[in-house]
Amino acid sequence: MENTPAQVMAPLLDASPSDAGQFVSGLKVVMSRPSDNDVLYTMPGDGTADAATIRFRLSPLDNGSATQVQAFVDVPPITAVVGGKKLMLSEAKVAAEVRDILEALAKNSSSASTHTRLSQVLAALAICTDSKIREEATKLASGSSSPMSRMLDGDSYGEGDEVKAPDDLAPVEDNDPTEFDTPIDESNRYAEDV
Repeated sequence: MENTPAQVMAPLLDASPSDAGQFVSGLKVVMSRPSDNDVLYTMPGDGTADAATIRFRLSPLDNGSATQVQAFVDVPPITAVVGGKKLMLSEAKVAAEVRDILEALAKNSSSASTHTRLSQVLAALAICTDSKIREEATKLASGSSSPMSRMLDGDSYGEGDEVKAPDDLAPVEDNDPTEFDTPIDESNRYAEDV
């Protein structure tokens, strides 16, 4: 980006899901600064699933006149029923939303626009990670233009396929759930970002 780290950091620090509080109360988003160049947003949810996180790492370039921004997105596999369809929270789609926000910021989009879009993503993740709030909010997510709808994915599982939540899966024969010593390769768990 052709902006200084301070210019890039300001709208990233300004994001807040509180705007969504008018529709859904009790959203949990924690912003922290693990280092001077990092901004970490954590959506802890209600503890029934792992927390979702978005970390922005800024590195000054060209003696501080430009900035490299890396975004790291980690979201748990959460399912929701929206409009009668069972959908799964898509890490790739969350990453695409974040990438779009950063691309707009790089094109000198307004700080207010960045604030609004990032706040919507944080609110959607806070909703998705809290089962009670998610249940309330899925009634509001029927339109395809809502951030929550854009980050839920039914398409990656095939046309018309229903996403199976872990409690819907049949037990595998000879599978001992107490055996944790066999490593599992999850490198292809999420779709690669483009």
